[in-house]
Amino acid sequence: MSNPNVRESDFAVPATIDVVVQRLDGVTVVAVSGELDMLTAPTLKSSLTEQVDDAPAVVVDLNGVTFLGSAGLATLVGALHQAERRAVPLFLSATSHSVLRPLIATGLSEIFPVYPSPEEAVRAINRVEPSRAGS
Repeated sequence: MSNPNVRESDFAVPATIDVVVQRLDGVTVVAVSGELDMLTAPTLKSSLTEQVDDAPAVVVDLNGVTFLGSAGLATLVGALHQAERRAVPLFLSATSHSVLRPLIATGLSEIFPVYPSPEEAVRAINRVEPSRAGS
């Protein structure tokens, strides 16, 4: 039995995500904003696949993400595996509860290096991999 006062269209807000790629001190920063779920994860996956293939190091800035679902987590893990195969450092930047909570709950915060800002992540990469700076 359906409720005549509630229409599916009341909740049908198209999921959107913005992905902006920039360089910071020789490191590619992929800044993500919006909801990272099963509808938007393919957009991030496409960008990360390309960046990990082409960049000497990558930071995924999740500070603009308002929701991180299982598809988003799977996308990040897939990018990490790709980065490991190519010996490309891949770090995350995140401070919000909506991102840190799923990373901690799944144990991924122990696998990914996570920094509060992209700048701090870039500095950490350049300390670990000084030859990558300015590449």
